[in-house]
Amino acid sequence: MTNKAPRIALVLGWGGVIPFVGSALIFAIGEPMAKIYALSLGTIYGGLIVCFIGAVHWGRALREHHPWLMIWSVIPALMMVPVLWIAPPFRPPLLIIALIILWAVDLMATRKGLLPQWYMRLRHGLTAVASLSLLTLILA
Repeated sequence: MTNKAPRIALVLGWGGVIPFVGSALIFAIGEPMAKIYALSLGTIYGGLIVCFIGAVHWGRALREHHPWLMIWSVIPALMMVPVLWIAPPFRPPLLIIALIILWAVDLMATRKGLLPQWYMRLRHGLTAVASLSLLTLILA
């Protein structure tokens, strides 16, 4: 596996944090109605990203015909059903926890050589920015 991140992965990955950062900024400095929309946008987007990250393992499971990987790959989406069902103000801490759990699983997979090193380096930054943005939705 290559050690250098493909440019498209960097562009799409860092572009993918724009809704997190934008929601956090609007929530921090916006008027009350804008804050409501920012909270909803940031947390719904966060739930979608958690599902997306889990799907990384679905691709591996299909290639390797590994049932446990298939099971793990759908767990993030299943976790997001109750998270996105609850009221928006209660979502950010649960999303942060989910992102950290997914980061830890991906770190273990990377250490076992199942994911490329560049992916994990990218995930460090993306997970940090997403989590800090969600934390803003709690503290601002």
